[in-house]
Amino acid sequence: MRSTVPRFAVAAVVVALSAPRAAHAQNLLYNPGFEIGNLDGWTSPTNHMPPRSFTPFAHSGLYAAEMPSVYPFNYPGPPNYQQFGQTIATTVGQSYDVSFWAMNFGPNGPIPNNPNGLRILFGGTTLFDQQLTNSTWQLFTVHGTATSTSTWFEIDGFSPIGSNFIDDLSVAAAGPGAGPPTTTPEPATLALLATGLLALGARAVARR
Repeated sequence: MRSTVPRFAVAAVVVALSAPRAAHAQNLLYNPGFEIGNLDGWTSPTNHMPPRSFTPFAHSGLYAAEMPSVYPFNYPGPPNYQQFGQTIATTVGQSYDVSFWAMNFGPNGPIPNNPNGLRILFGGTTLFDQQLTNSTWQLFTVHGTATSTSTWFEIDGFSPIGSNFIDDLSVAAAGPGAGPPTTTPEPATLALLATGLLALGARAVARR
């Protein structure tokens, strides 16, 4: 009886090398990491010390958004806060995952006792509203549901001393197939798998 192992090995290699990667859920934000070097795509009605793209305090890449000090400080009373945002296309009733990295930092170093505040709104609904006490980058994740086909995504910053920094924002549809990508074989892993399967086939041929 002829062995089918060589054929199986070759077929397995072909399947492994042609396996598609899992798709990422699309980030609906434009310029989410501010790597353009400015706030292109973002709108800010703030007249006094508007938010700006800033380096070297970036979570990744070269730039992050800085929300500098605003005086007088009256958390969270407008208009004493930085504000910027953008409109994104959404689906009514769809849930969205919102994530971002944020921290506060003073002109002379960390200011952990500084009551800097940060607020995130999604279509007018507040998803996140708290004081930042972390002087190193921290990941925050919240969730919102769209009530319109066009949703205003807004960031508000409150800072009496130093600045708030925010970077690597993401707004993506939640649900099956829209979450974080599942683990898939990387090229090096696939090459190793192919080598092993071909070796298995060679051994089977040698035994015939």
